[in-house]
Amino acid sequence: MTKVAENVLDHIAIAVPKIEPVLEQYSKLFGAEITLPKIVHEQGIRMAYIHFQNIKIELIEPLNGQSPVAKFLERNPKGAMHHFCAVSSDAEESSKSIKNNKIRVLGEPIEGHHGQKMFFMHPSDTSGILIEVVEDKIEKDDK
Repeated sequence: MTKVAENVLDHIAIAVPKIEPVLEQYSKLFGAEITLPKIVHEQGIRMAYIHFQNIKIELIEPLNGQSPVAKFLERNPKGAMHHFCAVSSDAEESSKSIKNNKIRVLGEPIEGHHGQKMFFMHPSDTSGILIEVVEDKIEKDDK
């Protein structure tokens, strides 16, 4: 199998019914820097980050009952790990490579809320784990 991402994790996402109590708890437990929640209408979520030195935790809360995260929380009402995110130097090439290796990609790479191209791999093809791949922030021409 061709390598599709760098040996770097960007974040681990946790779906939660409400973001604020978890932000408060993690801030106290770990003294971690947190971001204010922001709405991402395209994905039907509110989200915030908890910054650790070597990785981010992304908290995601559904905006409404039609959000895919709401459906996930129906099965995990207290919250649970939703996905992890690996870094790629080229999302388009990574997506093609994944498809060539017979792993389903959920849609084509799109620009996420952070301005980086991203896509998800189907969890049925990745040991039951939803995996996001996000393009590195460094411009390809700068490498």
